Amino acid sequence: MNYSENQVVELLRKVTHPVSAKDIITLNLVNNLMVEGKKISFTLEFPGFNDPLKSSLKKACIKLLQDELGQEAEVSVEVKTALKPVEKQKRQFLPEVRNIIAVASLKDLAAIIIVKGLTPESETIEKSNSENIPVLSTNLDTFNIAGRLFELLRKE
Repeated sequence: MNYSENQVVELLRKVTHPVSAKDIITLNLVNNLMVEGKKISFTLEFPGFNDPLKSSLKKACIKLLQDELGQEAEVSVEVKTALKPVEKQKRQFLPEVRNIIAVASLKDLAAIIIVKGLTPESETIEKSNSENIPVLSTNLDTFNIAGRLFELLRKE
């Protein structure tokens, strides 16, 4: 049996990214789709350097296509991610963000995570120490750190 590109796209719409809750077609993660007879190949391109869900989404695509189209479907999925920045960027401070500790305290949050390598101002750090609310910083963007947290919480 030969498959059509539209048939494959519609099936891939069933694969959702757990963090965004959107399908991989809507997120424009699927590129270079080629369908020739029983051979299906495409690239999953992730915008973040290290999306923790890339291998599980690749497996989900292959499983779905083979379950729906039959085991004779030859599915090849290449995974690409954004290039890691070559040089380290100069640390940037969070401009005029002074109320994050107060909001975290009112909401009874366990910690605050600051993304993209930004650094809280010294006043914010002092306030976090006095309120016993850790402020964590990462070079990852919000999307990727949320994905990693999701995976960690899912394992429990």
